[in-house]
Amino acid sequence: MVAINTIGAMQHAAKARLAGSDAASLDVDLLLGHALQLTRAELWARTDQPLDQGQQRSIERLIEQRAAGTPIAYLIGRQSFWEHEFWVTPETLIPRPDTELLIETILAQSGEQAHRVIDLGTGSGAIAISLAKARPNWFVYATDRSAAAIAVARKNAQGMSNITFAVADWLSAFASGTFDIVVANPPYIAAGDPHLEALRFEPESALVAKKAGLADLQDIISGTKRVLRPNGYLLVEHGYNQQAQVVQAVQTATLQPIRLNDLAGRPRAVLAKREPL
Repeated sequence: MVAINTIGAMQHAAKARLAGSDAASLDVDLLLGHALQLTRAELWARTDQPLDQGQQRSIERLIEQRAAGTPIAYLIGRQSFWEHEFWVTPETLIPRPDTELLIETILAQSGEQAHRVIDLGTGSGAIAISLAKARPNWFVYATDRSAAAIAVARKNAQGMSNITFAVADWLSAFASGTFDIVVANPPYIAAGDPHLEALRFEPESALVAKKAGLADLQDIISGTKRVLRPNGYLLVEHGYNQQAQVVQAVQTATLQPIRLNDLAGRPRAVLAKREPL
């Protein structure tokens, strides 16, 4: 990219470089804002502001990475989810709007009374932290197989007292009757799925599961009833074509399934209730 020496000129050149992107203008402003520590409004108010060579090189590197497909969230190190913003790294999955269905459902189902909740495969901590902030009287556990992901989640939860994190493999480390709510957005994509190309910068371990993407879903469902208290429930996100298999696994575990769709009307999650004793 040719050196450009003002904010406005850099915006113009960078948008041309990202012309194939659906959100080139927003992407450019986010990257420039990140590099220069300016808001989008400040960028547009300072289009004549000169850029030194170090700033130019820093911005050009970011633009080239974005042109190569690196997600914006990884380049600026953060992603909005629910009502908050979270630090993310290439060791964590990028939180997505479709997953906000899990937050909406849990808050609607559970009211204000105190609960013990566990979020499995927490990644950046987006689900666990959103719930813990929305319900300060709840106690939330958050686990992940990745120590690097747990480190990011802990950073996102700084200053919170009603959440704890642990490196753990699903529910094997927890005692019977421990939780009122189990929530999980586990890996559910089959190895070799063509959708993985668009997700190539994200951690494969957070995306891909054996048994055509169903292995982790099945492990979580089969272990859930043991750790749930009576009247407790599991809420699990799954792939668009997996709801029938997830419902079958829930019924095999003698839990009562409720099917949920996302905002686009696609099958997205299953809520599985444990009946009272």
